[in-house]
Amino acid sequence: MKKVDKTVEIAIPIRAHRIDIDTHHDTAFALDVEARKDDDCLVMCFRTDAVILTVNGMETAHPGDCMLHARAFRRFHTSVPGARHGFRNDWFYIEPSFFLPLLKRSGLPLNTLIPTGKPDLLEEVLHRLLEEVNNPDEFSPAAIRHIVALMLLNIRRAQTRNLRRKTELTRSQRYYYDALLRLREALRKNPERDYSIGALAAEIHLSKERFNVLYRELFGTSPYTELVSSRLVLAKRLLTATAMPVKEVALRCGWQDVHYFSRLFHGKTGCTPGEFRKGNRPNERKSFVF
Repeated sequence: MKKVDKTVEIAIPIRAHRIDIDTHHDTAFALDVEARKDDDCLVMCFRTDAVILTVNGMETAHPGDCMLHARAFRRFHTSVPGARHGFRNDWFYIEPSFFLPLLKRSGLPLNTLIPTGKPDLLEEVLHRLLEEVNNPDEFSPAAIRHIVALMLLNIRRAQTRNLRRKTELTRSQRYYYDALLRLREALRKNPERDYSIGALAAEIHLSKERFNVLYRELFGTSPYTELVSSRLVLAKRLLTATAMPVKEVALRCGWQDVHYFSRLFHGKTGCTPGEFRKGNRPNERKSFVF
């Protein structure tokens, strides 16, 4: 009987040699490529000032500005006049048939500078893309689609926050916005740490009272509520994905008292940690809309 070759070529829309993180360009560097209909789309985020061609002509890109190039658009960027150290950026090329449908759903424009205020916005995305590209399997195209869609969402979100910061915030809110956003991300990403609101406030030279007021004004909640919510998210993840005892779950989430953790968990979810683990979750929604 003839053997059937079950090997399936995996269609990866990105190549490893067409991705780079924090590329350093010297002052003499200038990319100038005429529009080509057969090239991939180019996604960039600048870490320093640079000069770039957009639909509006030659513009100065600032740290955190992103640009999503169409395939048939001339690509030109170089250092700003008088720069001493050239410029730096993150970038990758991606197949248009894969990228453009995702871009259309995001509502982001092509060939236009998109200010985000986050110079390292693409760094984590590019590391994740490189992992998929260098170790592809049958799930990689779907994973890459998810990563790129999330990247576009993050660009859109950062753009909205950046615009809000410039147009809607008071002078005091604008001054502390980046520092408070950084602390908020720390609370969300590492909720298990032993945070002190007073210490967080002191870190950005604010009183505890002023810190709480500004935090609530900017994010609509208190830092303590944010911390508790983030810890509960982590607790739910550990209860669902591990067989870890409830006491250890409490400790991993930053609570030293398992009884306090259980009471708080019950008050927020309507069930005990043990019931949640078994699937008895009365306060959870039965369906989600994506």
